[in-house]
Amino acid sequence: MQEPFSFQAPARLLDFMRQADQPGLINLAAGVPGLDALPFDALRESLEFAVKTDGAAMFAYHHPEGDHP
Repeated sequence: MQEPFSFQAPARLLDFMRQADQPGLINLAAGVPGLDALPFDALRESLEFAVKTDGAAMFAYHHPEGDHP
């Protein structure tokens, strides 16, 4: 019977994740979108609306079927 092969990747996943914010680098290993691809203003407005309308309840757990209202 052969001994198990011990595989050691040349770089760790955390090293790839640390590279994700380097300008000009497209790191396909990390699977992280570029910050310029996020609709920041729309996300901010949505969060502000949710906080104003739901308050702290927006962080509560809801029914498994979803939020009834």
